[in-house]
Amino acid sequence: MLSLIGVHKSFGENNDFEVIKDISLSVKQGEFVCILGPSGCGKTILLYLIASFLRPTKGEIVMEDEPVFEPDRNRMMIFQNYVLFPWKTVYENILFALDRSTMDKNEKNKLVMKYLNLVGLSSFKDWYPYKLSGGMQQRVALARALVTNPKVLLMDEPFAALDSQYREFLGRNLEMIWQKTKKTIIFVTHDSKEAIYLGDKIYLLSARPAIIKKVYKVNLPRPRNSLDQGFVKLSKEIEKDLSKEFEKVIKDPSMEESLSHILNFSHEEGTL
Repeated sequence: MLSLIGVHKSFGENNDFEVIKDISLSVKQGEFVCILGPSGCGKTILLYLIASFLRPTKGEIVMEDEPVFEPDRNRMMIFQNYVLFPWKTVYENILFALDRSTMDKNEKNKLVMKYLNLVGLSSFKDWYPYKLSGGMQQRVALARALVTNPKVLLMDEPFAALDSQYREFLGRNLEMIWQKTKKTIIFVTHDSKEAIYLGDKIYLLSARPAIIKKVYKVNLPRPRNSLDQGFVKLSKEIEKDLSKEFEKVIKDPSMEESLSHILNFSHEEGTL
């Protein structure tokens, strides 16, 4: 369904700031794919490339046999920081995603309520974002992305700011939504256990410049239990491989550039 073919991404006047190096991967329709890697390795940049917020320096991104160059509603991004309109209610935030739709008012209302029910927030439809917890705001963002019926959801560490207990709850909630909607999901995380719990397949990225260090197929029955022998075994394997990449970052702190610093290059280039 979606493929990256020899994708590179560098920044700077002479493309001397290399972030992504020769990444090729494929995602099947309905698959839940996790991208795992150390801080600053380029996981978010990779999502931005898939969303067409950035263009590859070299290589190609193909969806349904067609190269993609511009953002569209078939690939919806869910960010870490929710990105809700503070002056709009929960209902209005989700409705806004249908602003250009030709559906009539009743159809839009039914669709918004369908996804509010799916994320368990129908009773909060008239609330404003400031009244909601971080986890609730992220569920609103998820409903807003789903209401447009995208083919692919791109999720950039959506639960990173939440405590571990709430993360587990939202992970279970996301798994349920994925199974009901059969969406294709590409999910960035730095948590190996979260990746094992959610993913059909896990791509481990190296320290920057990021290459695909290893691919893990998660052949464990759902719902998954972190205490199961197979889960524990895979977790140890991934943690061992991931720790080697973290060691590279510790030895060379320049590998851990913040996303905001990297994206300054993009603004200078006019690509964002």
